[in-house]
Amino acid sequence: FGPIRGSHLPAYFDGIKFHTSRGRTFLTVAADRRLALLDFEHQTVADATVEGVPADAYTALGTLEGQQVLAILRPYELRLCNAASGKDRIAPIHTSPTARAVDFARLGQRDIVLTAHSATIRAWNPFTGRMLTQLPLGTNLDAMAVRNSPDGTAQVAIGGPGLLLTQLHEPEVG
Repeated sequence: FGPIRGSHLPAYFDGIKFHTSRGRTFLTVAADRRLALLDFEHQTVADATVEGVPADAYTALGTLEGQQVLAILRPYELRLCNAASGKDRIAPIHTSPTARAVDFARLGQRDIVLTAHSATIRAWNPFTGRMLTQLPLGTNLDAMAVRNSPDGTAQVAIGGPGLLLTQLHEPEVG
C-alpha cells in the first residue's frame, strides 16, 4: 500500500475511521468541515463528499436498499447521506445534544440505525427518520460498537463505566 491520492484530500485531517461495507474496506476522512469517503483497498477517493460535517461528528457506513449510506451523528442531529452522491437521503433527524456513537444494524430483514447518547441507546428507522425504540441504561455511555450476525441478530457493546454486551433481535409479530 502507498499513499492515497486525490484532488479532494486536504493536507491535514480532523478524523479518520475504518468501515467495512459489502465486504470491502473504506475510510471516512474528516477535514475542513467535509467528510470524504475513500476506497481503502483500491486506494482511491470515492465519489462522496458531505459538506458541513464538524470534526467531532461520529460516523458509520452501512448499506440500505443496496446503496451505501453514511450516518453522521453530532449533537442535535443525525444525517443519513447517500455515499455515492453525498446528498441527504431523508431530512436530518433531531436528536439529543449528548451524541456518543452511531452504527447500522440489521435485525432479520429490517435495517436500523443505532445511536448512543449519554445514557440511552436509540433505534431509528433509516427510511422515515422515526425513532423505533430507546433503551435507557442509567449510566454514562462513552462508546458503542455493533456487529451484525448471519442469524439476523446484532451484538452491541456499550462502554462507559464498565462494559455492557447485549444482543438485539427483530421483534416477533403476533
